[in-house]
Amino acid sequence: MKRFILAFLVVLVWLFINEPLKATDVLYFTSSPTSWVGHGQTMTFTSPTTIFSAQRYFDQGVYTNSVTLSINFDNYQDWYYLHIVGPNLTLPTVGFYPDATRWPFMGSGAGLDFSGDGRGNNTLTGYFNVLQADYDISGNIVSFAVDFTQYDRGVKANWVSGSFRYNSDIPVPEPATLFLLGLGAVMLRRKR
Repeated sequence: MKRFILAFLVVLVWLFINEPLKATDVLYFTSSPTSWVGHGQTMTFTSPTTIFSAQRYFDQGVYTNSVTLSINFDNYQDWYYLHIVGPNLTLPTVGFYPDATRWPFMGSGAGLDFSGDGRGNNTLTGYFNVLQADYDISGNIVSFAVDFTQYDRGVKANWVSGSFRYNSDIPVPEPATLFLLGLGAVMLRRKR
């Protein structure tokens, strides 16, 4: 019982000292140790130390209406890309997109691809939730906010999960929330 109370107090302290990450441009991701793309890392990138960009592909075959969010850092030596598109090559708008598969080979479903530093997946499954999708009158991206989870080769144990914000004031989930989710999973596993 003392361990439970101690763990509870640690969680409360963690909640009070961790605020949501608020910035105009943010890429945050965490991954399982078996994830090819994430390599078990938890990373946060913010401007101005990282260069953020957003691009919308217009009428270009299988790339039509896909949104590409990207970062570059260390003088363009390191990079990460997130590509997403709605079902049937629709422009991503606010909403949840389940059952996404590897962009641009997703057929008529939603497409997703998070890759970086020379690591990517040939096949994948996952989902994403667009929280903000603002486009100008010409269709170019003004601001964008998306949370995503990707499973390497469709294997649930090989996951990378993250949040990408471009010119957005929507905060990413704070580390304390992710910590609590992980703690809950550990506690459930111990009981079995």
